[in-house]
Amino acid sequence: TDIDALNASVSTKAELVELTAVAGRVTTAEQDISALEGTIVNKVDVATVDALEIRVTSAEQEISALGDGG
Repeated sequence: TDIDALNASVSTKAELVELTAVAGRVTTAEQDISALEGTIVNKVDVATVDALEIRVTSAEQEISALGDGG
């Protein structure tokens, strides 16, 4: 009947609206993940630099102590 056809059409349109909304949310999530990926890479670089700074400071102190003792 016409009512059944209209009901199916409304249902299909409602599913399409919901799918479009979900696609928008997925796109936003992907953008957020990409932004966070850059932040994580930068934090890893900072951690590496901090570790190297500690090693250099320690080496400088040892070299200075050797120079003072000679």
